[in-house]
Amino acid sequence: MERRILGRTGLEVSAVGFGGGGIGQVWGETTDEASVRAIGIALERGVTFFDVAPGYGDGRAERVLGRGLAEAPDDVVVMTKVMLPPDQLDDIPGNVRANVAASLDRLGADRVDLLIIHNMVTGARGRPYGIAIDTDDARRMTDAMEALQREGRAGHLGFTAWRCSEAGLAALFDDERFGVIQTEVNLLNPSALGPAAPGAGLGVMADLEADHDDASMGRYGHRGTDQHAAVRRAEARGLGVVAIRPLAAGLLADEVDRPIEPASDMSLMRARASRLRFLLDDPRRPTLSATALRYVLAQTGVHTVVPGVKNSAEIIDAIEAADLPPFTPDELARIGRIAAGEEDPHLEDAP
Repeated sequence: MERRILGRTGLEVSAVGFGGGGIGQVWGETTDEASVRAIGIALERGVTFFDVAPGYGDGRAERVLGRGLAEAPDDVVVMTKVMLPPDQLDDIPGNVRANVAASLDRLGADRVDLLIIHNMVTGARGRPYGIAIDTDDARRMTDAMEALQREGRAGHLGFTAWRCSEAGLAALFDDERFGVIQTEVNLLNPSALGPAAPGAGLGVMADLEADHDDASMGRYGHRGTDQHAAVRRAEARGLGVVAIRPLAAGLLADEVDRPIEPASDMSLMRARASRLRFLLDDPRRPTLSATALRYVLAQTGVHTVVPGVKNSAEIIDAIEAADLPPFTPDELARIGRIAAGEEDPHLEDAP
């Protein structure tokens, strides 16, 4: 397994990491036993980076990871997160401290290597999504996390550069206390790597704030939102980058595990995913999901990618994706055209 240095944190991590959404049953059902076996397989195959959050199964992912890593080697790196719901913003320092204490208890650990803000940061609390916080909230969360860092409860600090407004991201990137970010990177939404093409049709958080709609999360759940070149901005500052959602919430899987509503954003993005199957003309690429992971691993500025894993087969597939062939210039050009919407069917014709 290739190892990479996670930006200025100096931590060495496996290029393929283990995303904890699966073991928290965010991406379908599994069992704790299957999850612990998957963690063991990951360790055997050289995976050293594990990513969880309290919100993955209401603490389940952290508890399962704690079991799976009970006898893990010293080079394992664990990242967890802090997300404060609206009713906990009245006492940010106290609630950050309480939430992290609960996470450490579930993990069976005295400290965590990486602790990051999980809330999205926009121009106003609760807009456009209920879990959005403003930049002042984010600063106070960071102050509380920094206090835990001084106490040895957390190693390096970071933030989620996903579904943030551009102004929110700018404020976060200007805070020198952060050493790592997580952001969405995939074949359907490469906007973290550079400016989004006009035809990509990605949601823009500032626009969604202005048109505040409680249904916005569902509306853009599959189309994705503009990541405002977050990887490039992190690269310029020497921050570590954890790439999330490499399969675009399952749309780049070979089979989608939920109904596709006709004439919807989900339908359109699945149609784009279908056009990407030309990449499988190379017989060395077995599946679209593995090919999608290989694409993310190839991006400069990305240090580790964390597919959501819920069983041994999924982590094995992810690890083997690292050995797939690179993309040709012609393939990359067509990938760009598809992501930009240049090969879109009429929405009513999309599968």
